[in-house]
Amino acid sequence: LRKAPAEREPNALLIAGIAEGAGATSVIAQVRSDHRGLQERDVRLLKQSLQTSLRVRMGATPDTLKLAYDLKPDEVTLTGDDRDGPAVLALDVAYHRDGLGKYVQGLVDGDMAASVLIDPDLDQLKAAHRLNVRRIVIDVQKVRDAKTRADRDAVLLRIGDCARAAAKLGIHVSVGCGVTYLTARELAAITE
Repeated sequence: LRKAPAEREPNALLIAGIAEGAGATSVIAQVRSDHRGLQERDVRLLKQSLQTSLRVRMGATPDTLKLAYDLKPDEVTLTGDDRDGPAVLALDVAYHRDGLGKYVQGLVDGDMAASVLIDPDLDQLKAAHRLNVRRIVIDVQKVRDAKTRADRDAVLLRIGDCARAAAKLGIHVSVGCGVTYLTARELAAITE
């Protein structure tokens, strides 16, 4: 759920309630370190009100992680942080490995499932595995944004390779950031 800064609509709590009533098994809230979009108050209300699982996506920064420790959502997905635009960015796990390991372990020690949003890249998967990450979210925006069928097929192949390798390593895999009704069928066809 996202909410434009200083806007009352959409009401995150109302939308989450509608999704939950329609059978959603979880609600994902994006928290940005620059405080654009959903506000801390919105996420706290979601945590208090939802009967289903609350998954929070946030950058790996001390401020956002403090919020995670306070909220105790069911899952925290660490992401890159795009301060200049609306996008959620995949986290470069290999580059941030030194500080990222302590964040992941801190979340796990705080009884929260910890995952990282990564590009469909085997080097990123290997870096996540070295940090003992047990859950990944593969960023599929490049499928949605592909200009040609060949580009789209190449991205889908990388997603499949990454998912299969993660499964062999015992890492739970999900996809996010770019799943649309148009891409869902192609993603569902990936085995593993």
